[in-house]
Amino acid sequence: MEHLLPQPAERRPAAETVNELRASCDAVLARESFAATFGVRIAELVPVGHPLRAPEIPLADLAVAVLDPVRDPDRYGGAVDHVEARWQQLGAWLCELGMPDDAGHHLVRAVARAARDVSGEEWDSGASSAWAALQMWMQQQLDAGVERARGPRPPAAPQPGPQEPSPEPSTLSPLAPLGASPFAAVRAASAGAPDLRTSG
Repeated sequence: MEHLLPQPAERRPAAETVNELRASCDAVLARESFAATFGVRIAELVPVGHPLRAPEIPLADLAVAVLDPVRDPDRYGGAVDHVEARWQQLGAWLCELGMPDDAGHHLVRAVARAARDVSGEEWDSGASSAWAALQMWMQQQLDAGVERARGPRPPAAPQPGPQEPSPEPSTLSPLAPLGASPFAAVRAASAGAPDLRTSG
């Protein structure tokens, strides 16, 4: 299992809330209109020119990758820790792709709003509260994945004295990629799930 950053247990939704979300995510992902609705929400929430709106970003795969660990936790090991590890992986991939810090925030908001849109009358105050908890939980884990991908920040270099030459520019390579194909595992997560590329 991927290394996990420590996460306080109190940040996790209650077990009964997670069970409610599991059924809700299953219903949302089964709706053919979810992919198109998610795309609309991304267009509304994400500024023009943001990398998350680039045509090569597989939004349908991302939507599945965000919700599938809740819908089918057994696929990822069953334990809550494994679900969180999956979201941390996704956050790390977004970082590797050069996404800005707000990418995960936009992604989580768009998924939740699209879920509300396609749920219709099934969306009540209980569902709203459960999904609010899910948003916070997911966001914390995506942020933890970004932090893990960046690694520890180096200590600030001392300022050169007035008689000291300025340090040479660094020749270090940028963050080493976490994988040759960051979204390969995201697509693997959606294997056997409804095809979100077909809107209805």
